[in-house]
Amino acid sequence: MKLRTKYVIFFSTLMVIALIARQFTIPQPSVNAAEGYSFPPNQEIAVWEWRTPSYFKTSTIRSQYFSQLSKEGVNTVYVNIKNFLEVYSSQRDRELKIANFNRQSADFIAAAKSYGIKVHALAGAADWFKAEKSDNVFILLNHILDYNYKNTYKFAGINFDIEYYTLSDYKTNRAAYASQYLNMVDRMIATIKSSRHSYMNLGLTIPFWIDKVNANNPSIVYKNTTATPGVHLMNLLSRHSQTYLSIMAYRNFYDGADGTVNLVKDELDYIKSKNYSTRVIVGQETYNVLPAFITYYGKTKQNLKYNTLMIAQAYANNDHMAGFAIHTADSFLKLAP
Repeated sequence: MKLRTKYVIFFSTLMVIALIARQFTIPQPSVNAAEGYSFPPNQEIAVWEWRTPSYFKTSTIRSQYFSQLSKEGVNTVYVNIKNFLEVYSSQRDRELKIANFNRQSADFIAAAKSYGIKVHALAGAADWFKAEKSDNVFILLNHILDYNYKNTYKFAGINFDIEYYTLSDYKTNRAAYASQYLNMVDRMIATIKSSRHSYMNLGLTIPFWIDKVNANNPSIVYKNTTATPGVHLMNLLSRHSQTYLSIMAYRNFYDGADGTVNLVKDELDYIKSKNYSTRVIVGQETYNVLPAFITYYGKTKQNLKYNTLMIAQAYANNDHMAGFAIHTADSFLKLAP
């Protein structure tokens, strides 16, 4: 009788362990045998496009480009508009050049729309948070706000990629640079909210570790509160209802302590716990960079799409998980099927 009781307890324990394990197992996505894996449905699938609208000179080129992206399931493009700064500072024919820039933007957005693709403006440089450089941010931001107010084919948002932590003197200026970056974001939000296009999306590209305390990213005091720059940033973004974070969680695997699922967990958990409106877009790399484990270069589109399905399913119960951004458009399209 005692032996039987031990077997009952043993097998009951196994069943409990199995049930617990099942709760933490990401379900396997289904696959269409003819077409293979697709990106997660009902998610934003974006690409970073560092070429400017002027690169896509003809309607044929634009049509071919957006047709390729659409077939792969892409529905959003972040397109580089940094060249507007040259137009803005022109000494000759400035108004004509601005009108030409706007026409190129409208042509690009119109072509994208015909394929069901949204366009966000994209710009940034590592030092743009500094007072002497931040004019670049607000020249571009104010131009896009004004452009959207005046034009039928509008940018769906603007994404700034300002990686202040990559500067050579960052280690001796961590707190100061982080604070200046946050001040710039605070001013961005105020600019949008006071504009005639106050509902425009503001996106920021950040590394996954920016909300984690470590030697390279210490907590700082900002607005009388002590937290990591990432937590301060998420708190700031809560002031505007249309914001998103493109989190560079570059890994070519989704599972494990260093997989993409775990790298974005803290941001998603924090935003959900605060009931903020900020959306999370998970960045994935396809460019030829090192170390090899951070990129899908040399792998296939199917590898990437399968992993995005697994990441999306891991956060199926978090409404702030909004999609993926792939770096870059060109390197993604060049991946083998």
